[in-house]
Amino acid sequence: MIIFVQIVSSAPRFYFWVFSVLYSLGFLLFLKAKLSLIMRGKLFTFGPKQMSRGNRTFYITGYILMVVTFFLMLGWAGIAQHL
Repeated sequence: MIIFVQIVSSAPRFYFWVFSVLYSLGFLLFLKAKLSLIMRGKLFTFGPKQMSRGNRTFYITGYILMVVTFFLMLGWAGIAQHL
């Protein structure tokens, strides 16, 4: 935690953009996988069960990237608030 604080506090604006790009990348991966189902006419689905193997990988990777980046952004917000 101390290393995270030292790194992020050294350049908070830079890390804001890094985290924003990572979150956007995760969302785009997630969206690409979900759109594959929507294009097949399945509007309401939960989870990657009905996806192809490749889209399932995009879905899981995107979801993990969004969750991890969300928590990094929460930590960033706590640090940036005290600068």
